[in-house]
Amino acid sequence: MDKRRGSFALDALKLMSGSTLAQVITILAAPILTRLYGPAAFGLLGLFVATTRILTQVSGLRYELAIMLPKEDGEAINVAGLTLSLVLFTSILLIPITMLLGKPLALMLNAAGLIPHLWLIPVSVFFGGNLLALNYWHSRQRNFGRLSITRLMQSSTSVGVQLGIGYAGVPSGGGLIAGLISGQAVAAIALAGVGWRSMMSLARRFLSHQDMMDALKRYRKFPKYNVWATLMNTISWQLPTFFLSYFFTPVEVGFFALGNRVIELPMRLVGSSIAQVFFQRASVARHDGTLHLVVVSTFRYLVTLSFFPLMLLIFIAPVLFSLIFGERWHEAGVYTQLLAPWIFFWFISSPMSALFSVLEKQEWSLRLNAAILISRFIALGLGGYLGSARLMLVFFALSGALLYGLLSFIIMRAAGVAFREIANILWKKGWPILLAGGLLIILKSLHVSDIAILLTAAILLALYYAYQLRTEAQLQNLLKRRFAS
Repeated sequence: MDKRRGSFALDALKLMSGSTLAQVITILAAPILTRLYGPAAFGLLGLFVATTRILTQVSGLRYELAIMLPKEDGEAINVAGLTLSLVLFTSILLIPITMLLGKPLALMLNAAGLIPHLWLIPVSVFFGGNLLALNYWHSRQRNFGRLSITRLMQSSTSVGVQLGIGYAGVPSGGGLIAGLISGQAVAAIALAGVGWRSMMSLARRFLSHQDMMDALKRYRKFPKYNVWATLMNTISWQLPTFFLSYFFTPVEVGFFALGNRVIELPMRLVGSSIAQVFFQRASVARHDGTLHLVVVSTFRYLVTLSFFPLMLLIFIAPVLFSLIFGERWHEAGVYTQLLAPWIFFWFISSPMSALFSVLEKQEWSLRLNAAILISRFIALGLGGYLGSARLMLVFFALSGALLYGLLSFIIMRAAGVAFREIANILWKKGWPILLAGGLLIILKSLHVSDIAILLTAAILLALYYAYQLRTEAQLQNLLKRRFAS
């Protein structure tokens, strides 16, 4: 048992290290890219990503999830073959659809600059869909080291191509899109290459049309249920991009894309790691009768990590963005101010939503996804009707904070956590931001320089985490395990 636990930890560390380094490369390159490419170029990239991400997620009809399930590799290779065949079929089908509908839709979204690049949508879906399927295949084979290296290759290639095109004097949305697809292609080809020999050996022995059809029927619940849940979730995440483009221009999309990317990517990376641990511990705690303690501990940990830095962004984001990304990205900082409260509630609730599965209440998750999608339609549509991009994001953030806040409350109550405990944790972790915010407001009113304000914020952030590290045993144990490993 101990050996298996150690192996799991090592596998998780391998995958986590590659993902972290890939994100570091993306974040470090961002200040350079924002000086080479303008907001409109990032806006076109945002629209392209929003479109292809939705299509990619359903290109294999979610059969890629079933690759992990068969006991024998002989059956799994048929599921993989089925998935890859569906991705190819979807990509080919998208060619005439894109030719017929792409231009009218691009014009409707005020994104005429996207029209020359519409032909790349099927290409991106093809590589992205293959990448999804191959990721699950290599996860099944426990090739986590390869997956880690591949993610690093994908990020490095994308950034390298985007920088190269930018420095070549062609800083357009097409350059950013080319970098995106180059990274997908390199990653997909690399994963196919390292697994080619073993996959072909299995394919020659076991792959057949009849067995693929049997897999199609055997795992039919994945397209029947998972496709719709995935569509709702993915569309709801991409809605702000489409609404901003429809009511305004790709420039506003670019501001949103950068602001959202800067705070969402690291939070998603941290949140997914916490979610994995929480799922395992909550599953055990449900039978041990300690679920309440696990949920409270996780909630306190999430609030400790996120509340102070995200609320700090409300006071410094525009100045921070102007300094790091360039003066023309000041508005992206304003968008980040507006999004920070929503990101906090999303970060808190997302990892703990695994409790729905632990308690076998998956229908709650489906209802929540539907509620989020509907509320975002209303909030974004109202902001667009009133003619203000900032107001649109205010409504979007408020609706998101309300729903994700409600979700957090439902999760805590389902685990038997009292409201008083929730309020107590929020107050203990929240009062430092009142002092920090007050100090920053005073400095701004005295017309202190932007650099001094940012340095003050950095010192406050360091003091906050130093205090939390001194008082939180959970953080102390985490650091001890890190150094021990």
